[in-house]
Amino acid sequence: MYIVCPNFYKAVSTNFSADMNLEEIIAAKPDVVFGSNEKYREMFTAVGIPFINCSFKTYDEMVRSVQLTAEVFGGEAVDIANRYTSYLKERLDWVAKRVGDIPEEKRTTVAHGNSIYELNFDGANTIIDEWIKYAGGINAAAEGMTGNLQTISMEQVLQWDPDVLITGKPKKQVDQVMSDPAWANLKAVKNGRVYSNPKGVFAWDRYGVESALQPQWCAKLLYPELFEDFDIAQELKNFYHTFFYYELSDQQAQMILNYETPKLD
Repeated sequence: MYIVCPNFYKAVSTNFSADMNLEEIIAAKPDVVFGSNEKYREMFTAVGIPFINCSFKTYDEMVRSVQLTAEVFGGEAVDIANRYTSYLKERLDWVAKRVGDIPEEKRTTVAHGNSIYELNFDGANTIIDEWIKYAGGINAAAEGMTGNLQTISMEQVLQWDPDVLITGKPKKQVDQVMSDPAWANLKAVKNGRVYSNPKGVFAWDRYGVESALQPQWCAKLLYPELFEDFDIAQELKNFYHTFFYYELSDQQAQMILNYETPKLD
């Protein structure tokens, strides 16, 4: 994020949580506060600062969030938001069409979590469940579990026995899963199909505009034979050029795809 937008170095940093320093935020004199938790609205309204809830749990809600943010900023932001909305719809339709003929019984089962080694997984009614479906997969964690960031037992993971495991943590956690005897009997581990989720400006799997890239990456991961003509690294570079006005190098693109954190100056 700081590489793509160096102006973030100038931003006032504060703890946006239950014990946030409200006086510090007021002192920064913001025109508006964007947040993802409705409980903060009353607090900011009481001190005369407009609060915009831009949270989302589905792609439709993400479009609403993008459009609302653009409306607040105005100017060029509106055009960018409209282009992004068109891009998202086109790519979701493209991916869904590519995988549309895969029979249900041949679809790859996936279990995804923000930190799978800590038994933290994402179930039904989440944007994670949505992009897994767009990519032609079946969310193993959606069976009997709703919501994201759910902590479960190892026994439950063994019962799911997914074809693919994806974690929202770097490769170190993949290595932990692959080397821990407790995970050894899972199909995903036996077949070497445990992966780190890409992370660029923000994690691709949730709560960021790069979520538009997530189903494309996941579909190629699950069904490489159907996407031999698709270069996710080039798609990523095009995305950054179009929406972030930033030219990624080949190395930077691979670092994002591998969840490797760049060194900041």
